[in-house]
Amino acid sequence: MNNPPKCLSVFTEFSDSFSKEALYKEISIWIRRNGFRYWIYAQGFPPSPLTKSPFVFGNYPDDWIQHYFESDYIHVDPTIQHCRERVTPYIWPPTGQIRKPGKIREFFNEARQFRLLRGITFPLHGPGKYRGLFSVALDHFVSERDVSELAPCMMLMGSMVHEKIITILDGDQESSDRQLTPREQECLTWAAIGKSSWEIGKLLKITERTVNFHLGNAGRKLGVASRQSAVAHAVSRGLIIL
Repeated sequence: MNNPPKCLSVFTEFSDSFSKEALYKEISIWIRRNGFRYWIYAQGFPPSPLTKSPFVFGNYPDDWIQHYFESDYIHVDPTIQHCRERVTPYIWPPTGQIRKPGKIREFFNEARQFRLLRGITFPLHGPGKYRGLFSVALDHFVSERDVSELAPCMMLMGSMVHEKIITILDGDQESSDRQLTPREQECLTWAAIGKSSWEIGKLLKITERTVNFHLGNAGRKLGVASRQSAVAHAVSRGLIIL
């Protein structure tokens, strides 16, 4: 952690990334090269009443992502409130808060169980309506001072990722369509035949909240704001078969 990253390399290494697949690979390589293990980019905090979930993209452990939404941690996670109100980086876990009993300490203690031990979250504002966040995390513990030395380079990285994702999502809807996960397709298929989120959860043995997470994410990928529209788009484009 003592050797500073070559920040400016991000401009050349990501200039030709025009798909989510390529961008995912290049971010993961760059993050590892600069000392981090995990990363995540998200738009849509807080989630809208229609989509019920943000758009998320990254290599955070899948089990943690599912646990996060099932536990409704979006309303506990202090990085979310920070990103709504501030433009500066947030280094976590916050020393003062984790010493006090409460939901925030419980949140970070559980994150540790998924090997998310230390990280930085960066608010991303603009252009226009777009707001998001970019987080990088370590699977081992280091001091706040060590991780803060990397903040400027990671902030630059977050801005590059933000712009690339916006370009990809706005300019290549077909590419976004192909990113539907098998679970999103399952949830859409059951929704298409009239099953409620509760019923889908029972069929797939997941919670209703998790069903809404997958349906909301599918809706964002398809560029629509309701479950009915997501189903219609998925059927018409052959993304699900009834």
